[in-house]
Amino acid sequence: MGPPLVNPGALAVRLYQASPQDRERVIEKMPLGQQVRIRKQLEYYDNLPPGQKAIMLQRVQRFDALTPQKRREFAQHLRAMNELPQDRRQAVARALRRLGVMPEAQRVIILNSDAFKNEFSPEEQKIISGLSEVMVPDGQ
Repeated sequence: MGPPLVNPGALAVRLYQASPQDRERVIEKMPLGQQVRIRKQLEYYDNLPPGQKAIMLQRVQRFDALTPQKRREFAQHLRAMNELPQDRRQAVARALRRLGVMPEAQRVIILNSDAFKNEFSPEEQKIISGLSEVMVPDGQ
């Protein structure tokens, strides 16, 4: 399984590559609760193995390369995933993480398989397909 799924447009993600001083300058301007959440997310990222950090940074780059329309669609898919019941949200997240470590040819086979179509509803398939544009590596 690949690294956790994190919204590549989130503020904490935007701070991944910032220096500790730059991170702190941004964080100190936030309300206390948000500061705690952001610091926790940054600590988690900082403790990831280099390969998983690289995947997360690639996601940010792919997100940044999207057109404004595609970013809105991505956000809609992310909201739709978060609105799924917890068991289905976890199943979709697991599928995205599994797809993220597969070569592209294998991902295409999985996404078009009857097993995939039987495991996920049409809405869930649309979410996985929409999020995979950013969440799974290109050309792997």
